[in-house]
Parts: sequence; structure tokens; C-alpha cells
Amino acid sequence: MRKNLLSILLLIAFLSACSTGNVEEGGTSVDESLPDMVMRNAKMRLSQEGEEPIEFSVSSLSYYPEENVARLQGLSFTQCDSEGNVRLEGSADKGMIETEGNVLTLSGNVLLHQIGNGMRITTSDELEFKSESEEVSAQGKVEVESKDGRFSGIGFYGNLKSEEYSFRKLESGVFEI
Repeated sequence: MRKNLLSILLLIAFLSACSTGNVEEGGTSVDESLPDMVMRNAKMRLSQEGEEPIEFSVSSLSYYPEENVARLQGLSFTQCDSEGNVRLEGSADKGMIETEGNVLTLSGNVLLHQIGNGMRITTSDELEFKSESEEVSAQGKVEVESKDGRFSGIGFYGNLKSEEYSFRKLESGVFEI
């Protein structure tokens, strides 16, 4: 009887020590809520008043309305002008859309291409795109090709509307005049 009681107490102690939450690498617990909606091989549209919508194709989309966040996997996107011509396109391994402010955070093999001026921004790190102001920023290494030349550096800020760009630390570049 005593052996069974000890076994039951050990089982209870073991089960109470277990967590049902997700665990990331490194052993830290993640307190994420479950998404309200999960879609595979989906198309979605991000739009705001006065702007042309950005259309996405994704391999996976998880929507968390309490957090105002959509998490995307395997994504590509385009934005057309009022005449239907593609003006902006891009792709990434992962993305997150903050639906309240229409902020798109892209990561992993990121490409952002502004068609009109030929600007191509690439990074394997993370890139943030604010769709309303058309501001782009990144903390890691970024490569940029434009009508002005080719540049790479660490830390990047760009405004696609005004076509003004800067690097926190420029590593290399060729100016084409």
C-alpha cells in the first residue's frame, strides 16, 4: 500500500511540474494564445482607406484577433497602383502583420522590390514595412540595388514615397552616375 501511495505522489508531482504551454529552443515558455483562424495556401488582402490594397499569397496564415496580429509563413505579396500596374512586390519565409497599424514585419530571405524606380531590398534578417507611411527599416545586414547603385550595410532606413534611404553602417557600395 505504501509503495502504491508513493508512486501516486510521484506521478502527481511529475504531472504538476509539466507545462502545457509551448517551449521554444533554450527551454523558455511561450504564453501564446491559440489563433482564431488558421488557413493553408491562402490569399488575403491588407487594405486601408485611401491606399491601394496589398495582396498576399501565403502557405500558412494564423490570425490572433485579441493581439491584432496575423502570422504568415511562405509569403509573397504585391501592391498595384490605381491603374492595376504592380508598383511593389515582395516575399519572405515568415511575416507578421500588426492589423491595427498595418505594420508588416518580414523575416528570412526577405525581398522587397519597388517597381517604378527599380529599388530592390534584400536581407536574411528582419525587415519592417509600415504600409501607410511606406517606411522600411532593418537592424541587420541589408543589400540594396537601385538606379543609384548597389550598397550593403548594417541597419537600414528607407522611405519608399520620398525615395530617401540611409544605412547606420555602410559596408560597401558602388555609386552609378
